[in-house]
Amino acid sequence: MLKQYDPEVCLGHLKRYTFKELRAATGHFNAKNILGKGGYGIVYKGTLNDGTTVAVKRLKDNNNFG
Repeated sequence: MLKQYDPEVCLGHLKRYTFKELRAATGHFNAKNILGKGGYGIVYKGTLNDGTTVAVKRLKDNNNFG
């Protein structure tokens, strides 16, 4: 029997961020914060509320995988 997917187990000690937090960190996904572009989406530079610099990949919503 398959166990139900549990995201808490898969994430381990990683922190989960809301879309709202990531949007704020990247200046609403501002083009000036783009670090790179690829087949799956765009990577933005962001700064979290605690001052930590992060890279955030915003996936394209039109990927047809799986």
